Amino acid sequence: MKSAHRVAFALFVSAAVSTCALAGEYRFALTPTSYVNFDAGVSAPLTGSFIGNWDAVNNPTGTRTLPGLFGGTNTTNIAIPYTADFVAGVMLAETPTGGFSLRLPTNGSASTVTGLTFDLLGGNAAPLEVTLDLLFNTFRTKSPNALYLGAEVFPPIPLATGEISALRVMQSGDAEMSTIAIPDGFTFTGTVPVEFIIQVSFLGSSVIDQVIPGTLPIAGLIDTRGTIPTVSISFKEGITIPLPKIPAFDDLAVPLPTILPPGSTANLVFDGVITGGDFSIGMNAMLQATGAAVQMDFNDDGLVNGIDLAILLNAWGSQNSPYDLDGTGTVDGSDLSLLISCWSPSAR
Repeated sequence: MKSAHRVAFALFVSAAVSTCALAGEYRFALTPTSYVNFDAGVSAPLTGSFIGNWDAVNNPTGTRTLPGLFGGTNTTNIAIPYTADFVAGVMLAETPTGGFSLRLPTNGSASTVTGLTFDLLGGNAAPLEVTLDLLFNTFRTKSPNALYLGAEVFPPIPLATGEISALRVMQSGDAEMSTIAIPDGFTFTGTVPVEFIIQVSFLGSSVIDQVIPGTLPIAGLIDTRGTIPTVSISFKEGITIPLPKIPAFDDLAVPLPTILPPGSTANLVFDGVITGGDFSIGMNAMLQATGAAVQMDFNDDGLVNGIDLAILLNAWGSQNSPYDLDGTGTVDGSDLSLLISCWSPSAR
């Protein structure tokens, strides 16, 4: 679903290429030196009850729960109401993957960025450990015999797990670059429309699946004194998303350490309903990429001209050809358009 949130990123690109490749298409891929540090978390109110896992037939030696300090019979097992903060969080450093193409025509058309996509998790999923900060009235348990005072403060109780399964940035529309000639090269600037994609699950259910539109400003330099195109990208961003309605959970087994006396475990079963809350994520990214020019001067004579056109037409329709300029797998009209856009004696 689309979100009303908008995300703005900052991107700086510096590229260095040889004098023989000032025009054409450059394909950049992120390197393993790239990283994204991020912290993410959820805080939401939760209400429900828990009860011992005792059952007269199926688990007669299980834990029983009794409200208050005293009372109950050998078959008493009573649910204890509670309130809690539902908390989940993670802090990670990931190596992202992805890239984009930069097209630099010499026929007067605007330069463009295409196919920009970054997987900020590098194809992994980020685990989210879910815990509860419990508040309850005094109760006791049988098997084991233990007392839980309502005024006691428990450490966070592990409840379940979740994960951030997707954290991506993808180009969502055309992106023209303005170019200005400078000594030994030229600069380019522009803005790339993007979508920030995030998917999160808890307790086995997808709870966030959002596409957040934004923009990605780009400023770059192509320098004829270098040899290998390189890109440096950095951004720092924070996003907060209200949690949608999360399905209630039932019969979730939780082993609860005893306090008075310590050293045992009460086996409880939790039911609960999460209401409200937010998911927030903060990111600090530094991305490095290297690129290579798509070869259009097929005969390496310093020109993109009729000879190169004849070579491409002779390979028309072939599969997995070195003359497949756009990487679609087939030499076709899009490759012809790309070659013609760079038709210039200065393409080298």
